[in-house]
Amino acid sequence: MGVGRRLCFVWRGPMCRLPPPARTAPADFRRMPALDLHQSLYRMALVVSVLGIAPIAMQAQPTNLEAFQQIALNCLAEAPAATSAFVLEPPGQLPYLRQALVDHWQRQDYTVYTAADSARRALPTFSYRIEQVAVRYDRAGRRHLDRALTLGLAYTYTAADGRLLADARCADTFTDRIARADREQVETTAYPETQGEVPQGWLRRYLEPAVVIGSAALGTYLFFTLRSTRQSDG
Repeated sequence: MGVGRRLCFVWRGPMCRLPPPARTAPADFRRMPALDLHQSLYRMALVVSVLGIAPIAMQAQPTNLEAFQQIALNCLAEAPAATSAFVLEPPGQLPYLRQALVDHWQRQDYTVYTAADSARRALPTFSYRIEQVAVRYDRAGRRHLDRALTLGLAYTYTAADGRLLADARCADTFTDRIARADREQVETTAYPETQGEVPQGWLRRYLEPAVVIGSAALGTYLFFTLRSTRQSDG
């Protein structure tokens, strides 16, 4: 407190006027931007949609059966393009290929007859056979497998008068990586050709045979050792 302020406090005369107290400048606060409710809801919806789509994307991998169907479509779908109706003679193996092919051709407005149909006499015949089908898994770390699905086909397209219109082969391999836990889900128990063997790790590949051989050798050694001991005692 200054001298003038102390005197005025003691005397309190009419001429004693205290200067107004100095005003301190207010602190410089930053204004927070107003919360945009619509923007926040949009961001929340985006996060939820991403979290919801991620599991669906992970489940979008085809099964082995579906991959074989796609290879067959890539090889054979356009083969009988010269006519709008034909007789199909498929093989007895892999009936799900026939189903996928017929569904595709019917969507393309083709008329497909079976070999037993009476209309086959005046129609060309399309036949195919399976030459190769294989499922292979390779280890890709502890939790994943590299998958390779190979399908080889041969087809013949014959005119109604017996002329050979087309005779060709087609083979392709589908590859991707799957989780080891999903192996049984991509295979179809009813069709053994959609199943494959998972390669063993080095521990089971080398250690287990060594243990078996060692156990057999030890058993043989003990057998002859005990036999020799008994003969010596006798």
